[in-house]
Amino acid sequence: MAEPKENLQMEKIVSLCKRRGFVFQSSEIYGGINGFWDYGPLGAELKRNVKELWWHAMTRQREDVAGLEATIIMSPQIWKASGHVDTFSDPMCTCKACKKLIREDQWWTLMCEQPWVQSLAAIVEAGTGKISGEDLLRWAKGKDKHLAPNLALVRNPEVTLSWLAEDVEKGKRPADAKEYFLYLATEQRGATGFVKPCPHCGGELTEPRPFNLMLKTHTGPIESDENIAYLRPETAQAIFVQFKNVLETSRQKIPFGIAQVGKAFRNEITPRNFTFRSREFEQMELEFFIKPDEVIEAIHGSVAMLETPDPKSKTPNPQPNWGWQAWHQYWVEERVHFYEGIGLSRDTLGFHRQTPQELAHYARACTDILFKFPFSKRTRTAMWRATNWKASPRAAILT
Repeated sequence: MAEPKENLQMEKIVSLCKRRGFVFQSSEIYGGINGFWDYGPLGAELKRNVKELWWHAMTRQREDVAGLEATIIMSPQIWKASGHVDTFSDPMCTCKACKKLIREDQWWTLMCEQPWVQSLAAIVEAGTGKISGEDLLRWAKGKDKHLAPNLALVRNPEVTLSWLAEDVEKGKRPADAKEYFLYLATEQRGATGFVKPCPHCGGELTEPRPFNLMLKTHTGPIESDENIAYLRPETAQAIFVQFKNVLETSRQKIPFGIAQVGKAFRNEITPRNFTFRSREFEQMELEFFIKPDEVIEAIHGSVAMLETPDPKSKTPNPQPNWGWQAWHQYWVEERVHFYEGIGLSRDTLGFHRQTPQELAHYARACTDILFKFPFSKRTRTAMWRATNWKASPRAAILT
């Protein structure tokens, strides 16, 4: 019996986008190229309308925002000074068997999307948290083993299960689902302990190494290290570099913002989920500059704070004594009102307020506004179950 398709709603959307001329895969007649997409007749119009609406609302309807259109390639010294050359990277692991690259921070997410992982997690779930050695051995020799041919459990099941049984006898049970799969991927534990499996084939992953996400090119007739340049990974740096020129020529005074719409490029390792993780994309970005709270307090005697706004009320007008907290809250609400204006209700949005550990070194606060994309509920459910089976009082009892 065939497995039911996942992401059915998303598959319908992707199919509709192609049939109606919204989005095509780039270079499709030559096999395509991952992470790049072309916008067809309707897609080009839709994209242009969204950009024009954003630009009109952000710059033409406001007196405190000026526009900018900077080049995609800028001096490489800019990216050196900003830290992108040295630190704009993701920790990457390489599968020793299939040679695929895996972002370390996405390893568990990718694992939970794999049929073989969900199949093995179901064995534990079926046993109400009880790990059955017989069931695992049956799986390793059954029809599903081709899903992860390089997994230690498949290559040498008796030895792999012996490590798990030995630790269980000593009272060392898998702490959670992640550790459970580390056991199943480890044939011989060396000084480094467990082996982390490749989500795609179950093979052993290397230790993570930094992989820079910027796309390189060369300027000038000779390809040399002296002529290396980068396709910009974001539009913000051009705003910062041109800040003084824009401030002087636009006759603005702080607080004010600089807006830009333009291409950005990131060498994503695993572009996926349709257009949502692309290597070439467009950003609509605003950088808003304000005075420090210490200056506001010295001028006005105190720094105003905003109360939690009523979602149904209009965003309050900016005041001279606003500090960073008030401005941050103001712009979050402004963005939500914009999304509501184009048909995205507040019910379809989520808010993630970054913790101190997640914040960039220069940030005091950051709120990610999330949209509920129609990705598979089944995958999310499997991920939750695979992570939380450890709650069972009988978890990790090998029989």
